[in-house]
Amino acid sequence: MLLRLHNRKQVILLSLASVIFTAMVWIAAPRSVNPFTSSPYVGYVKVTALGEKNDSARAPEVWITSINNSETQQSLNAISLAKGWEKNYNYILSARDQPATQEIKIRNSGKYEIEFISHSWSGKVKIEDGSNTTIVDLFREGPAGSYTYTGSSTFPIVKKFNEAYATPISIISFLALFACSFVCLAFAQLKSNYALLLFPLSLFAFILTDHFFLDTTGKLLVLTFSIGGYILIRKIAYKDYLNNLTTWEKVFFPLVVIYGSFAFVGHQLFLAVYPVKQLIHKISYFILFSAWLTLMSIAFLHATEIIRKKIGQKESVVQARSINPVKLFFTFMGIMVACWLVYFIAFFPAVMSADSLDQWAQATHFIPLNNWHPVFHTLFNKLFITIYKSPASIALAQIVFMATVLSAFLLMLAKKGLPVKWLKWIALGIALIPANGVMAVTLWKDIPFAISLVWLTCVLAKIVTDENYLNKKTSWLEITCALVAAGLFRHNGIPVYILAVIGLMVLYFKTKNKRILVSLSISIAVMAGYFLYISSPERVIPNPPSIKLVAPIHGIAAVKFYNGKLANETVQEMSKILPDSIWRSHYRPFSADEYLFFTNRPFVKNLAEMSTGKVLQLYLNTLAKNPYLVVRDRLNGTEIVWNVFEANGSFNYRYHHDLDENKFGLSANPNFLKKIIEKYLEYSASIADPVLWRAGVYNFLILLLMLPMAKRSKRFLLFFIPVIGTNISLLLSMTLQNFRYVYYVPMIFGIIWLLSISNIMAEKKFKHDKK
Repeated sequence: MLLRLHNRKQVILLSLASVIFTAMVWIAAPRSVNPFTSSPYVGYVKVTALGEKNDSARAPEVWITSINNSETQQSLNAISLAKGWEKNYNYILSARDQPATQEIKIRNSGKYEIEFISHSWSGKVKIEDGSNTTIVDLFREGPAGSYTYTGSSTFPIVKKFNEAYATPISIISFLALFACSFVCLAFAQLKSNYALLLFPLSLFAFILTDHFFLDTTGKLLVLTFSIGGYILIRKIAYKDYLNNLTTWEKVFFPLVVIYGSFAFVGHQLFLAVYPVKQLIHKISYFILFSAWLTLMSIAFLHATEIIRKKIGQKESVVQARSINPVKLFFTFMGIMVACWLVYFIAFFPAVMSADSLDQWAQATHFIPLNNWHPVFHTLFNKLFITIYKSPASIALAQIVFMATVLSAFLLMLAKKGLPVKWLKWIALGIALIPANGVMAVTLWKDIPFAISLVWLTCVLAKIVTDENYLNKKTSWLEITCALVAAGLFRHNGIPVYILAVIGLMVLYFKTKNKRILVSLSISIAVMAGYFLYISSPERVIPNPPSIKLVAPIHGIAAVKFYNGKLANETVQEMSKILPDSIWRSHYRPFSADEYLFFTNRPFVKNLAEMSTGKVLQLYLNTLAKNPYLVVRDRLNGTEIVWNVFEANGSFNYRYHHDLDENKFGLSANPNFLKKIIEKYLEYSASIADPVLWRAGVYNFLILLLMLPMAKRSKRFLLFFIPVIGTNISLLLSMTLQNFRYVYYVPMIFGIIWLLSISNIMAEKKFKHDKK
């Protein structure tokens, strides 16, 4: 092999690259390649769910949410579960066959922490830590909290080898790894096939590592993806591929990969435990993971391009001109409505949480209108209640709204060359996604807001891809309605509306199409009328202005909780809002609800006495003194937006499945169909949570898709505005992890990816279209 390398310089470069790769693996996964670096200590803890509870508790459940040793957060997946314990979502639960004892082995143990959920269903737990035994009643009235047990009992590990052999075995191990690295790199160089590196990278990133634990199924999935990625990009001419990238693509692509790597492993590496330890180890692992993700990202983009070209080759024959677009539209709509009516029947009249019931009270005049939930959505509900006074009327309206928007989009794709057979299967796939079914019958503002963002994305796509769209007489009405709906269904829709208006104004100055200007003018007039008249304080109780300050105040609270540096002025101002003891006792990294609702203090009122400018001044000062802690708090507060996997200690409120108790006489009857769907929802979360109930992976893929879309036309960036604008608004303000807040992300990813594989500039005419 060495003889086939062209010159000595090439051998030296390969050797240097092999040394670097070997060193990174050596540092990132020392226990996997060098047994002498294993921790000399280990902790053994016995956790027993006693099957006992106090009279107020609803059940004797015991949940373990995270285990932290002195260096990092341990994976709960690595624990072999005893009888009476089970994996539930990302946590460990004991709810039956109690008492049940689980032994936990904590590696690299000095001081360690075990975190339990504390809520109204919690029972008593016994913790045996060496000679120490502690019994704790985990019950907590009100919202879920947590209890953290701290232990320090450790025992020395009996090593397999004599210390005298440590150095020679370490050297042999390093040289063997170097030889393997050199062979892999040389072979990839000779074959001009860097896709081969997917296999050693996946080995060290997912299997021989202490930073990313996967069960057998997970390892098989990674191997499958790596094989698929290899098949896709094994024949790519990498030099030509890189030369074809523009300067901004060469900058943007690595940044997206770094973001994606952080979305996959960043929380586990850099945010899970404070202070961060083993930083060099973790950075080395992060680089290895980024290398694997780089190749997989190229494979994803290449697969998208292959599909697009194949569709382009077939488009002259796949789309029969005899198809009636009206019939096709109702075919798509019928598929989706039929599936979602199953949910409607199961959960009749609708799924309603406390938020839903609060808006019902306003819409039916039990209480005055207020803007805690956007009054626009309350009035939307009231419109359908006027027709038929039942939550069922609103649920049916949501089903029709969602099906109409998505069917219109699929019809647009049919006109752009996507095979109708494919689109029918896509319609069925959309209908069968569990989140779509349960959200369609759940009365939350977030659902019509998500549909409106999808609608606005589709409208923007029509504007920039169909030259005839703006010439249609009704285009101005659709543009106006989509803009207003996206802007008003949720409070953070306003930034999206503003960004969309700016984007369309830029497009207007380039195209001089007056219908854009007309649409924008009318939408601005409607928005102004809404804020000046309909939602004015004279008619609607306004939101406390301090609500928008909760996120920055929570960041300052994080610094206080972790004993960071605070200016004297900041300490004094914070004490005016809440006592120091409450700031510390009620701090939760992933939620601010403890401060908002459970301090028995007028938190919102006290915060309102501080001006916005003052809060921002204190926040920026605290950020300057404690950049890591403040940024960490903001990332924890928005982890459902960017994090691919649910962080240990966080809780993703995925969906609601009941009509809560109320004083309005509304109720839902238990039925067999509902039980089946609830099992289906639970199963979907247990086997595919990152892709069905989270947004992190889709936000990464959306950013990747900006590359090919922008390459085809800079105008195509316009229909990324709704998703990116909403994401930014959440990153600045969000303090609670609910999937409904980011429900729009997977939907819009699907829209953009389907657009990217279509002949986006083609507008095929069916025989029933107007000539």
